[in-house]
Amino acid sequence: MSSNSQNLLAVLKSGHKEWAQSVNQTLTSPLIRNAWQQQEYDAYWAKVDEYEKAAFTLTNTQIDKLIWAVHDGKNTYASFKELVPALNSSTMNSYLCDDPEFLSEEPLGRTVRVFSPNRFKTAYFQFLDEPAEFVAPYEFKPEDTFDLSVAGDNRLAQLLQQRKSDELAEKSIAIAEASLKESRLATKNSDIAKYLAIVSVLIALAQFFFG
Repeated sequence: MSSNSQNLLAVLKSGHKEWAQSVNQTLTSPLIRNAWQQQEYDAYWAKVDEYEKAAFTLTNTQIDKLIWAVHDGKNTYASFKELVPALNSSTMNSYLCDDPEFLSEEPLGRTVRVFSPNRFKTAYFQFLDEPAEFVAPYEFKPEDTFDLSVAGDNRLAQLLQQRKSDELAEKSIAIAEASLKESRLATKNSDIAKYLAIVSVLIALAQFFFG
């Protein structure tokens, strides 16, 4: 190889090395790194926002069904889905008093966001055993199990009292109906007894006058 070729090769290698160092410095600069972090952060929260939008408000009847299910030991997410087929993860999370963790950190110089999925709703439930990977946006698994929160326990107490009142009312109605039936039967028997007495008197008179 000629000296000119060697010199050219050395220049190319030197230029390539300088170019590689320049690219590396650019990619690792705080400005570029922060831009990447911001992009990742925005993408992550876009998923969280989409997750929240899928939540809906359960009816009181649906909530009571789930509370009774926990009381009866049918406290898995799969059991909840059987009772309320439309139930989704976002909605379940909005009635849960446990808070998920986050994958994305807030970039420097930005306002911190707080994940509060529809916290205007009453949290009636809590994890029986919180999953290790409880990270927002969390998709519930069929085997996830729940217990009642303080609000859930309070609602269950109301439901149990209402059930007791309903049972007492049903018993009272049954007793009243049985009593009315007996009274009607007694009245009917009394009328029959009166008719029999009249017939007996008539027979006795007939025998006296025509016997």
